[in-house]
This record gives sequence, structure tokens and C-alpha cells, in this order.
Amino acid sequence: MVSDPLDFRGALLEEVLPFWERSVDREYGGFITEIDARGERHGNGEKHLVMQTRMIYSYALGYRLTKNSTYLANARQGVAFFREHFYDQEHGGWFRTTSRDGEPINRDKWPYGIAFAIYALADYYRASGDRDALRLAVETFDLHWQKSWDAERGGIFWNLARDWSPLDPSKRIDSMLHTMEASSSLFAATGERRYLECLDQLCATIIRYTYDPMHGCTHEWFNPDWTEALDRTRGLINYGHIAEAAWFTATVAAYTGDAQVRDFGRSLLGFVLRHGWDQTNGGIYSYGHADGRPVDTNKVWWMQAELLGGLSLAYRLTGDVLYRGWLDALARFIFEKQRDPSVGEWNATVYADGTVHDGRKGSPSKAAYHVVQALYHAAANLSAPSTASLPAASVADWSVFAL
Repeated sequence: MVSDPLDFRGALLEEVLPFWERSVDREYGGFITEIDARGERHGNGEKHLVMQTRMIYSYALGYRLTKNSTYLANARQGVAFFREHFYDQEHGGWFRTTSRDGEPINRDKWPYGIAFAIYALADYYRASGDRDALRLAVETFDLHWQKSWDAERGGIFWNLARDWSPLDPSKRIDSMLHTMEASSSLFAATGERRYLECLDQLCATIIRYTYDPMHGCTHEWFNPDWTEALDRTRGLINYGHIAEAAWFTATVAAYTGDAQVRDFGRSLLGFVLRHGWDQTNGGIYSYGHADGRPVDTNKVWWMQAELLGGLSLAYRLTGDVLYRGWLDALARFIFEKQRDPSVGEWNATVYADGTVHDGRKGSPSKAAYHVVQALYHAAANLSAPSTASLPAASVADWSVFAL
């Protein structure tokens, strides 16, 4: 077990990835993400598009970092199960859920999850060289962009039927953020600038339609015409998604040198630190009003992960000691309160004071991905030399920034 809160690489390689070894379904293939702290499985074993692909991504990344053949084998068997049981032979794309042995249950095309399919397959290609995985990633991206993107008003529909027709044409910011990850991974895998153009378009859409200039934050959920879906959100903002938008847009700006996008990302990060940060206990709260007042003061694992990525990038790009101070404080909070010291993986939710509210390590909505991604980027950003200026696109290598 690691002893230094800032040993992000050690936490990733010595704690988190080894913990998730117990999720590999050695009977049917794929991953069972409903596991407790001891690694015992619960639930009916139903497999979810998002969870399967998040685990593929996690072990593909683990292999790229370590060349540990076990990690590549974990990712490979996950891809094999995913290809065989989730792929829609008739309409293309991927089903939303299957039974444990792979019988499709929910055959909808969920754009949020489809983005993770692209992300996982592209990163698996980067780890394995499997060109069929890359072909599937490109094919899925093209379908996703063609069918999920609102060509008239912009944005990504929330849910589609099996034949890709809209079931719920509302739009959420997180679908666009995860499509940024999909675009990023394909840009890193192929070098084709059309994926950078998609990243630019997604940044522009987030800035234009989700941003609240009066309060300085982004909002969550929108009707097809981009009016806020207040019946779904009650007007509340999500500090974690604001931190994620800050991180992802700043990453694109770090490559392109776009000052507007850079300033947008920094302003969102500032909003989270001013309003979402717990000045007494550390960590960020979950939900609040647009004016910043917190409503839900619980600390959720993935929100801390998004802020960890965003703060580490901000420090890397600026060398600002204030960002470093926030980063150190967040790392201590995670290490002492969010992380379960008995296994190293993070508790799903803790109360404001850090006592455990929900200690689950795995569930239909929790896998290795958020923690793996955040620890990887925090380690990379902390070890990279800081710079006070953004690199020019002509000399920067996207792999240095890729989400």
C-alpha cells in the first residue's frame, strides 16, 4: 500500500488496478463490476455497456504504462466478450446491457455509453495494435456522430432506439464530455485531424449552450432547443461536471493555443474552487445552486477524480503555486478520506466530514475508470515540467495531453 498522498502512480499500479483484478469474469468473460471491498460479487451479474468499456480502458491503460501482460490479457478478454455480445449486427453500434452470460437485455443505443465504447476500443488499439478494434472504434465514432449529434441545433441526444432513432432528444453536458474522450483517443490513435475538429466543435458547443455567464458555471441538462430542463435538474449544478468541463476544455486549449477556450476552462475551475470546495474538511461537494451555494455536501468519488485531473493540469500549464496548494490538499483528502486504506480503491461516497456514507467499490455506476484516469493524469502532470505558456499546436504532440 502506498504511504504518500502524492504518489499517484503508485496508487494506480499498486492499489487500484490490482484491486479490480477480482472483477474479471473468468466463467463467462467480461467484467463484473458489482463487487464489494473483499472482492465478493453481488447482484445478478448484469453487464453494462459503460462498465465493460470503462474496465477495458482501465486495463489497456495499465498495460501501456507497465507492459504487464496480465493487464493486456484482462483488456483482451473484455474486448472479446464485448465484441461478441454487445455488438448490434443489424444496426451497428452497441447494446446497453446484457445478462452475465451475454444475452442482450436493453438494446437501446445510449450515446453516453457509445462514447465509452469508442474510448475503450481506441485505447485498446493503442495498447495491443489490434486493428480490428481500431476499425470498430472508427466505425462507431462515425455512426455516433451521424446519429447522436443534433445537426440542426448542436449537441448530443440523450437516448436513441436500437435503430438510432431518437427516444429522448434532450441533451446533457456529460454526453458531450465523454464524446470528447472518444475524439481524443481516436486523434491519439490515428493522428487524423478530423477528431481534433470534433474536439473544437464540442468545446464551442459547451461554451455556447451550457455556460451560465451570470454565475460563471455550466449547467447539466437541456431540452432539444437548449432551454434548461428544470424538471430534471431543479436548476442545480454539479460541481464534478464543472470540474470535468474545466479539465477537458483546458486540455484542448493546451494543444491548440485557443485563448478563449483556455480562459473558459480556468474560469470553471475557479468556480469549483470558490464554491464547491469544503474549506473545513477538503474535497468538493456534489450539487449546488448556480450562485454556488452547496445543496448536497456529500463527497462523491468521481467528482474528486475530475478535480484531481483538472488541478494537476492547471498546475502543469501554469506552475502557479496556488494550484499546487489545492492539488496537495485534494490529494490529502482523497488519501485520508475518500480512499479505503484496506484495499486502496476509493469509497463511492463520504459525508462532508469524510466518514464513509457508501463504501461500495463496484456497482452498475462505478468501475475503475474515474480513479485510473485521474491518477494517471495527475502522475503525468506532476512529473512534467511546468510552463507558463501554452505550447503551439505545430510543435505539441497530442499524446502529451490526450484524455
